[in-house]
Amino acid sequence: MKSDIKTFGEEHPNVATCWNNLGEAWHSKGEYDKAIEHYKKALKSNIKTFGEEHPNVAICWNNLGGAWHSKGEYDKAIEYCEKALKSNIKTFGEEHPNVAICWNSLGAVWNEKGNYDKAIEYCEKALKSEIKTFGEEHPNVAICWNNLGWAWSAKGEYDKAIKYYEKALNSFKQAGLYRHAEKVKKNLKAIRER
Repeated sequence: MKSDIKTFGEEHPNVATCWNNLGEAWHSKGEYDKAIEHYKKALKSNIKTFGEEHPNVAICWNNLGGAWHSKGEYDKAIEYCEKALKSNIKTFGEEHPNVAICWNSLGAVWNEKGNYDKAIEYCEKALKSEIKTFGEEHPNVAICWNNLGWAWSAKGEYDKAIKYYEKALNSFKQAGLYRHAEKVKKNLKAIRER
């Protein structure tokens, strides 16, 4: 990073990518304030370089939404995720995978906020888009099914939740994503032990 700053200056896209990557690392470590700090630097640089409607800016907005979500600041998370969604729809159209990522992000935040119907609405949009783009056996589709299971479970609709969790579980197993499959198994076990 220091080398890129020295070579290109702080506002170069390579530096913005480094800040974004550092944000991801801090987010993964649970250091949400540090993640937000780095995502904001990437955002500022990308806006200056590309303008507000560039896909790199939408990525920063979605990442900031994710960090605010992790921090429990749901209104801020929604604000950033909606900016990313609006930008990605304008750039790519509604059926692009980047748009589905935003819908999934918004679904997760609305679920945490307790608005399960809105969460389900966003997750269903993401699911429809991901199936159209990748087919039913893709891991992105499994993520949507898992998120729908989570939302239906939170709403108290356990039969629907089980249906989506089982689809996610099968898909994750077929893709060899056993860590994801184990998380879904825990969700299923929790429902079945009620």
